Amino acid sequence: MSPKKFMLLVIVLLILLGSGGYVAYKYLDSDFTQVGRQITSSSGNFTVSVPLKWKKIDPSSDRSILAAQSGDQDMYMQISLDAEAVGEGTIEEHVEEYINDIAQKSDNSDSQVIVVAPRQRRINGHQGLYYELESVSEDMEIHLWCFCYPSTSGYVHIDVSAPRNETENDADIATGIIESIQQKSA
Repeated sequence: MSPKKFMLLVIVLLILLGSGGYVAYKYLDSDFTQVGRQITSSSGNFTVSVPLKWKKIDPSSDRSILAAQSGDQDMYMQISLDAEAVGEGTIEEHVEEYINDIAQKSDNSDSQVIVVAPRQRRINGHQGLYYELESVSEDMEIHLWCFCYPSTSGYVHIDVSAPRNETENDADIATGIIESIQQKSA
């Protein structure tokens, strides 16, 4: 084999290896079930798994106890605790009020759509209601994946949002985050 052909072959192999490595990195980065990290609330009582490039951020409200967003800032997750609602009505009534509150805080409450009606679900030993919404916030149409369950401290909400044109990968990430929630016993 001539030296030119050998060098060409080496260059082609390096390009193929580099491309394969980049594709594998992108796949693993978005699939946090294989590569991810856990983030924990400041109290140490709540932990969730998020994709590797997600960053823990300051909570956005007094009730929010843990928040994070994707590296591109398209997706956002928040865990909040509604301690004032302890013993006030059923979880169904609480979630209905929570959904109405999201609508009232949106840019256009009439545009909010319940994509998946609240339904009973057990996640990591927590029996609660899972539901999905589409709403508008700051002129952006968003999709919300939500799970709410009662605890001895109040109602725990975990919400994950993404632009409404979400991909299947966004849904997988949101579901993975929700299903990873861990709460230490009070």
